[in-house]
Amino acid sequence: MKKKQTCKNCGAGKRIYVKAFLSFYRTEKTFCTAKKILVDKNGSCGFRCKNPSLSPLTEQSFDRAQENAKYLEKFFTDVENV
Repeated sequence: MKKKQTCKNCGAGKRIYVKAFLSFYRTEKTFCTAKKILVDKNGSCGFRCKNPSLSPLTEQSFDRAQENAKYLEKFFTDVENV
C-alpha cells in the first residue's frame, strides 16, 4: 500500500510548535519550506521532496566507530579505577 502524499511526510514539510505556559505543543499545521506556505494536517501543497536518508555505511565509518568504542572503554575503566 502506497503512503498518501502529504506535507506531513514530505522532506520539505516542517511541523509548527507553539509555546503555551511552560512547554511547547505541536499544532495541526505544517509549514512547507519549499513553497513557504502553511498547510493543514493532512493537506498537500503539491510539491514533493524526498525525506533525507541516512548516508551509506563505509569502511571508514566502521573504523571510526571502533576507535570511539575503544576510547569510551578506556575512559570508563579509568573512571572506575579512580
